Amino acid sequence: MTRADLLNRMADNLPVDPEFASKFQIKRMGKDKDDLFWQFGKIHGLENVAHCDMEKMKECKGDPMRLQHLVDQANDTPFKPLPPGTYDDAIDTLHETMENYKAAMMNIDNELTMETSDMKKMLSLPFLMAKRHELPEPKPGQKEWAMFKELHGKPWDHYADLVFDPEDKITEFTWEKHYPESLTGNVDTKSDAFKKNVQATNFYSHTEYEQHKRDKAAFKELMPLLVTLDQREAESFMHLLRNKGRCMNNVEARTNTLIDSACSDELKKELAKVSEEENFALKNRYAFNKSTM
Repeated sequence: MTRADLLNRMADNLPVDPEFASKFQIKRMGKDKDDLFWQFGKIHGLENVAHCDMEKMKECKGDPMRLQHLVDQANDTPFKPLPPGTYDDAIDTLHETMENYKAAMMNIDNELTMETSDMKKMLSLPFLMAKRHELPEPKPGQKEWAMFKELHGKPWDHYADLVFDPEDKITEFTWEKHYPESLTGNVDTKSDAFKKNVQATNFYSHTEYEQHKRDKAAFKELMPLLVTLDQREAESFMHLLRNKGRCMNNVEARTNTLIDSACSDELKKELAKVSEEENFALKNRYAFNKSTM
């Protein structure tokens, strides 16, 4: 039995070898080498400790298992504060929270003594954290894990063991494999216009692995919403997502798609992200030669 099969059986509560602990060992690598990350990085929904009782947290004494149970209780309680009902409520709540935070940092209540430079760092901390926050990912055994496979047809870890993308994309050096000779017979393939066309085709086309990564990124955006829904509500929401683009009137459907595309800035964000990654790669010549060239 492979490591993946063993973990899947454990996640599905299926019987495993009772002495597997003597045969199976988890190797700590990367961030897991840090003791604090190893201890708390495995706790799902750790942000919900903000709703936990301080005395009960002290009783955990740093035990990740006890802390996980405490976090689950706080997350599942019916008395947990509900998220804002509308977008305007969310903005008002955010402004109120930022004003309270600023008041505390600016020492209005004369409870804090802080140097000016430290105060500026603390005031900028929420913005820095917002830029660097990571969205949650589904884990085996969660309803979101099954929902992703049902929505996209592939499990979340379908390409977990993939080292190199086996599909080739069109480039200015390999366009002959993608364009038939009958279409390029009267075209100047050395011109800048043709090269720009190839670059645009490369940008807008995606391999199965790239599309899977895009699906995962889009699903992570939904994760904060899905955790607030029970199984029945989540299934209704997934039904809405599947049928959102369907319409008996094809003209109306195309019109809505064009309006959404015209009002969206996702293309600009994606181009800016690609540009930032390439510029960063150029600064590191070794990484640029290894990964790009």
